[in-house]
Amino acid sequence: MDKITKALALNNEIKVSIAKTKEIANQALKLHDLWPSSISVLAKTLTLGAIMGKMLKGHDALTIKINGNGPIGNIVVDANALGEVRGYLDNPHVNFINNSNILDDKTAIGLDGFIEVIKTQNLKTNFSSSVEIKTGDLANDFTYYFFISEQALTIILLNLSITKDASISESNGLLIQVLPKASEETLNFLGKTFEGFKDTASLLSKTPTDILNTLFKDDYSILEESSLIYNCNCSKTNFSKGLATLSKKDLKHIIDEDEKAEITCNYCKKVYNFSKEDLIDILNKK
Repeated sequence: MDKITKALALNNEIKVSIAKTKEIANQALKLHDLWPSSISVLAKTLTLGAIMGKMLKGHDALTIKINGNGPIGNIVVDANALGEVRGYLDNPHVNFINNSNILDDKTAIGLDGFIEVIKTQNLKTNFSSSVEIKTGDLANDFTYYFFISEQALTIILLNLSITKDASISESNGLLIQVLPKASEETLNFLGKTFEGFKDTASLLSKTPTDILNTLFKDDYSILEESSLIYNCNCSKTNFSKGLATLSKKDLKHIIDEDEKAEITCNYCKKVYNFSKEDLIDILNKK
């Protein structure tokens, strides 16, 4: 089962989130028929969404939107404080390998665009912020997002491992955020530990407790461990509301020309069929 572990460390001066998201990544892989670069980008964004969603409270939620005008197109991930996450991207069939034989997220995402995060509370938007995509490396670009949008010093590590049979063997994320009371000693320790850090895959493949022990020895306390799941809450009722936003003219055109409508959910690929009678009912309610 996928899960997230939240902790305090270094004399309670930093907060730590460790996400294990292999099942979520594999579900996204199957749902969207993703090629390697596409699953690399979407799985990492789902992991970030899961971590950021668990920073919220109650039934609050957020949406991450990324578009660097690269071949992968738009990336959209929804997450909430309950540990539920879902996502999709425009082009599932993208694959780029760099000269080091590593998946090239930068080329897939592109560098001409923005990351936007929209947070909702009680179904109402109360915060929206965007930053430019600087590197195409999601860990680096979200570190920049937290610094610019939330004035928070943050370290993010992400890793994804794909097997020869094209399944996901590892999908993990680590977020460390410095609290306002942090001492100079803590800042120096983090700087020395993570400057030029290159052992991401090895570190994140460990259990959450082993990761904490590796980084902080015994100077940490676990606050919470909870499950993460890929869950889509789409319904015919919700898509009916979407159809109801169309103009009467457009609805009449669909009724007269097509006599039905078929809508596929971007997040879970479930298909919803609307008969002529369904469409007439929606039109009459307008």
